[in-house]
Amino acid sequence: MQPTDDFEVEAQQRGYHFVAGLDEAGRGPLAGPVVAAAVILPRRCRLAGLNDSKQVGESERERLYEEIARRAVGVGIGCASE
Repeated sequence: MQPTDDFEVEAQQRGYHFVAGLDEAGRGPLAGPVVAAAVILPRRCRLAGLNDSKQVGESERERLYEEIARRAVGVGIGCASE
């Protein structure tokens, strides 16, 4: 499946200016800590290799982290324990 920006285009047509992408890591609130992050990238921003973090190797995650941090419009990170 190829990523599209259909959702973002529809949101913009409805008057939204920003759309955040989300991901989480951890065992969840019943089994242990979980960390979630939300990132807003500029419209039509494409980053090669950006996908589910669980499907990306450690070195690629580090590269993507640097690129996302450099280009992000906004970033939010949250942690929750059991």
